[in-house]
Amino acid sequence: MSRRYRTRRRSLIGKAARWFAGWLVRRAWRHRAALAPVWVAAGLTIAGLVLFLVPGAWWLVPAIVGPVAGVAVHVWGARFAQPLQRVLAFFVPDGFDEGRKGVLDREVERAYLAVLLAVGGGWIAILGARGLSTTGIWQLGGLLFLFLAAPWWWHRRIRRTGRGNRFARRWPVVTEDVLSFRGSKVLPTGVETIAGTKGGTVLAVKLASGKTIEDVAYRAPAVGSVFNLRKGAVTISPGRTERQVAVRILPRDPWQARIEHPLIANPRPHSLAESSLLPMGVLDDGRDQLFQLRHLAVVGQNGSGKSAFLESLLVWLLSSVDAAVIGADMAAGATLGAWESALAAPLATTTEDAVRLLVGLEQVVQYREGLLADGKRAAGGGGPDVLEVSPEMPWLVAILEEFPDLVAEGGEQVVKLVGRIAKRARKTKTTLVLAAQNSTKTDMGSTELRAQLGMAGFRLDSQQSKTSWGELRGRGYTSVGLPTGVFLLHDQEHDVPRQSKGFFVTPAERARFLAGLSGARLLDGGSAARLLGADGGPVHAEAERIEREDVVPPVMPTVPVQRMASKRDQVAELLSAAPASPAQLREATGFADSTMRRLLAELETEGRARREGRGKWVHAE
Repeated sequence: MSRRYRTRRRSLIGKAARWFAGWLVRRAWRHRAALAPVWVAAGLTIAGLVLFLVPGAWWLVPAIVGPVAGVAVHVWGARFAQPLQRVLAFFVPDGFDEGRKGVLDREVERAYLAVLLAVGGGWIAILGARGLSTTGIWQLGGLLFLFLAAPWWWHRRIRRTGRGNRFARRWPVVTEDVLSFRGSKVLPTGVETIAGTKGGTVLAVKLASGKTIEDVAYRAPAVGSVFNLRKGAVTISPGRTERQVAVRILPRDPWQARIEHPLIANPRPHSLAESSLLPMGVLDDGRDQLFQLRHLAVVGQNGSGKSAFLESLLVWLLSSVDAAVIGADMAAGATLGAWESALAAPLATTTEDAVRLLVGLEQVVQYREGLLADGKRAAGGGGPDVLEVSPEMPWLVAILEEFPDLVAEGGEQVVKLVGRIAKRARKTKTTLVLAAQNSTKTDMGSTELRAQLGMAGFRLDSQQSKTSWGELRGRGYTSVGLPTGVFLLHDQEHDVPRQSKGFFVTPAERARFLAGLSGARLLDGGSAARLLGADGGPVHAEAERIEREDVVPPVMPTVPVQRMASKRDQVAELLSAAPASPAQLREATGFADSTMRRLLAELETEGRARREGRGKWVHAE
């Protein structure tokens, strides 16, 4: 063999070796997430060999620290996990981490990490004491590696790239058919299976340069169309960077049947003073959708599940030992009427009653603010900043059903009154829940009021969804195409759109629940007096101010009452004074034209009014 040939062969072998080494490095870096157990095992082995070369019995340190750390993690892991959340989220397999991600709030998570720490410390100690010359050390290492790596690979790699790949493989079709996603691509490690669902997948998508979530958030239905999925199957939310988005795909309904309210199957009292976190439904991965009780707008079309959400909330509130509920239902009590026996005040079903209730509620807020101020002065400035609720001083929740109807008849001043209450009520444990089928910029769209409210959005058409969600549409919030009972929640704790299905209470379950209540949860004496007008002064003075601003009819009772005369009585009283045309009656009362026509027809049927010449109406009695 010539010298020249040997030199050439060595050169080719060197080039091949360098190419292969580079290929290995590139592959190792590309699949660094999948090979994480290999890197951890290599790091522990190197640490043990270094310890073997160090003189002394230093191998005792990992032998003691590893098991002790494992026991500490298993016993107290949930307490100190928060600062190490990102690290723990990496080491704990996704299939174990179905609680709060990166927080050791489940037994299986703590057990896995405890075993990993104990075995890792033991492996370093064995290598530090004996090195690699011990008989069977390689076999032992291999068994330990498979024991700890298999769960990690199964949950973090195999399950991530299983069914989800069918959506990732077809993503180029989305980039062709949906203009907003042109130039986007699914990240190599950006496919994750949603635990507890059938084929549920989250794709981490990198957008074209210069695009953000605001450019693609409203295109979720188009993505569902490309994949030929059911309505509401796709939601889009912000990703890790401005250029990334998370596309959440649920090809099958993860809930299917109705979900029974937890307190129906297992009635039990609870306290808002201990926890005001209320489960209001079930997320797509099977976990509870927790809602921190605060001001909330509930919006949804007829039949979308909005009323069921309100009834679910009522079950939680009326089961509490320190909550009281009042309400106004502008649909003649269609939703809240069945619950009136459990309310702390008569249900308001007319504009006048509702305004009077809101005026009283504002007085309650002022009264409770005074209690807080008195408490601080008595404590030398050290009193609580927020009212402490108790059975003697309950959390007051006001539910206003069909709020836009109240605004339509009561005027803009109603929105201002509700806005004032919402701004000042937080510290006094007074909460507003505003419900609507069709929100507009006049009521739910008010910027000042929206700033005080969270939002639970059920199914809406495109225009209603745009009005209700406003700028949040740019973050993926849209109610178009949501299935019945499914909603999106946005508040301080929820800023990523996630579908949840609310609990459903049947009429029979509602009747059984109400029969089991001991009666209405009463307010404290001071709040009740101001809400119901028993002290006569502040409530009526404020009502007169609103009256002068044409929010309510000019003819109002002058004595303290809990419920005012009906709209028909007011129209009949005006007709008894003098004949009037519908236009004159509308001007005097502030009622809408359709409302006035209905009232006159009802009065005519009852024989209390009749038509006269020239478009006039007169009192018939």
